[in-house]
Amino acid sequence: MDNLSLLEQFFRCDHPVESQRLLYQLVWDQAYPIVTHIVRHKLEVEVEDVIHDILVDLISRLRDLKAEDQPDTIRDFPAYVAVTAYHGCDEYFRRRFPQRQRLKNKLRYLLGKDARFSLWTDPSGEWYCGRVPDSDKPKVETFRQTRTREAAALLSSIFAECAAPLLFDDLVDRMAVRWGVSDRHLSLDREVADPRASPVETMEQKAWLRRLWAEIGELPIRQRICLLLNLRDHQGGAAIALLPVTSVAGIREIAATLEMEASELAGLWRDLPLDDATIAVRLGVTRQQVINLRKSARERLSRKLMGI
Repeated sequence: MDNLSLLEQFFRCDHPVESQRLLYQLVWDQAYPIVTHIVRHKLEVEVEDVIHDILVDLISRLRDLKAEDQPDTIRDFPAYVAVTAYHGCDEYFRRRFPQRQRLKNKLRYLLGKDARFSLWTDPSGEWYCGRVPDSDKPKVETFRQTRTREAAALLSSIFAECAAPLLFDDLVDRMAVRWGVSDRHLSLDREVADPRASPVETMEQKAWLRRLWAEIGELPIRQRICLLLNLRDHQGGAAIALLPVTSVAGIREIAATLEMEASELAGLWRDLPLDDATIAVRLGVTRQQVINLRKSARERLSRKLMGI
């Protein structure tokens, strides 16, 4: 039985108990895997709460459509679920990262307004962006605001450096670093030893970093490698460098945690953070497996640090 036929059965069913059973089957057997895949791909913490909120929203929408007798609103159920999931992730980001969300909105506007650029989704629902080929360019919008002109010039520079379209989230990351946009929150990229901090604040930051380091040591080795060799600070630099600077762990201790020789780590030090493809080669796994291992590590650490 395909998605559409089950959806039709739900909309047409007049029996309350049977209608509830069909709704349960529709949501948990067919929507839940789609939502879970998207949320785990987009987020690194609080995954279960976000999945729950999205499913509650989906159930409410389906019930409203049934009550209003609007079955034709949904022509492709998996696509409808995917859109709902992406909206749920966006809502999470709006609440948790307001500064980043404002930046995303600004970039969406700019990419849609400037005829030199384009923003689109692939079949899986991922957002990509890039330059429009010269042959396809209509007349370019002339921006009057200086800040907007600067942003457009920076976008042109970023796209010129890339041989292929960028994931929209990657573009947001790059622009956030260039413009110094960040949301201060408890995360694995927490700022440590701020020179403007008081002695008490500095001690608290170092204590947090020591606790984090202890928890990292409890992770499976492949998760440790995927996390530490890619760990970035809020400016995109190697966050692992904070460990020796704050006297939390020296090179030899870090190397031991990564199960490598200190000389090998020293040879890698200038190249840190490593990209996922490089780490994948070192571990003999795929790039996606590296991403999944790091996400699992972050989720476990977040639960530990928040006492869950």
